[in-house]
Amino acid sequence: MGRVERRRQEKFNKAKGLKNSNIESLNNKDTFITMIKIIVVIILVLLVLYFVVAVFVTKEISFTSGDDVTEEAASSVTDKILAKNIFNQQESEYYVYFYDFDDEDLSVGNAIYNLSEDKVYRVDTGSSLNSNYVSDNDTGNKGASSLDDLMVINPTLIKVSNDSIVEYYEDVDEILAFLED
Repeated sequence: MGRVERRRQEKFNKAKGLKNSNIESLNNKDTFITMIKIIVVIILVLLVLYFVVAVFVTKEISFTSGDDVTEEAASSVTDKILAKNIFNQQESEYYVYFYDFDDEDLSVGNAIYNLSEDKVYRVDTGSSLNSNYVSDNDTGNKGASSLDDLMVINPTLIKVSNDSIVEYYEDVDEILAFLED
C-alpha cells in the first residue's frame, strides 16, 4: 500500500472513530478466534470418525448389554486364524475348530480346551472373511482334501496332519463323542 492509500485509509478510519492499533487488535482477535474454531471443528470431526469406526467397523463400542460379554469373549479367543490359513501353520499335526465366536457351545468349547496335548486353532464361522468356507445348509464336505474343497458347518473340528485333512467331525454330538474317547 502506497503513502497516498495509507493516508486515505487513516482518514477513513478517523472518520469512523477507529485508530490503526484498534484495527490491528481487532484483526488479531478475529484471526485467533478463527483458528480456535478450526481446531475445535477438526477435533469434533476426528471424534465422530473414531466413534463411527468403533461402532460399525471394529465393534469396539456396543450399546447393548448382552453384546458386551460376547465381544469380550470373542476378543479373548487365542490362536485365531482365517479359514484360508488352515494349512499354513508351523506344526505338522494340529486341530482346527470352526465355530461362531459369538455363539459357542460351551460343552464343545470346554472339551476342546481340555484337548491340551495338541495345538488347536480357532476359525470364526460368523466372520465374513471365512464365509467362502462355511456351508449355507446343514451339511459340510467331509471328503475335503484341500482348501478348495473345504466346506464346514458350525461347529466343525478338523485334524490336519502334514498339510492334509485326516479327521473331520461336525455337529456338537459328533465332536463330543470324538473328544470323550
